[in-house]
Amino acid sequence: MILNLTQTSVAGELVLAVEGKRLDAENASLFKTRLMEICRAGDSLPIVDISEVAFIDSTGLGALLSCHKALEDRGGLVLACPGQEVARLFALTRMNRVMGVFASVDQAVASVRAWRRKTAVRPDSAAGP
Repeated sequence: MILNLTQTSVAGELVLAVEGKRLDAENASLFKTRLMEICRAGDSLPIVDISEVAFIDSTGLGALLSCHKALEDRGGLVLACPGQEVARLFALTRMNRVMGVFASVDQAVASVRAWRRKTAVRPDSAAGP
């Protein structure tokens, strides 16, 4: 089964909606490649809406973790809207402690914006004390 990524903007933030029920050995490599292509094309931190994904296997978890590591300089992978089973999987594997997993896109947007404010260099602080 092929997963598609649909790009939208929510409050000025890039949101990638995953269209597909499974992230598994059959499509994890292609998913990872597509996500990284989108990330390389811009400097924003995408929020990945996984509300349609009902199942993730170990290959899918590996793809998500690889993307997270590749985006660490931007704050890491941000996931939004996991269903009950996927949220349970993230809790059991502790992936929810490794990357940002939020109940809604709005919560994910707020987190990305807070991270950006926290890491922004202020002009007056660049000169030193």
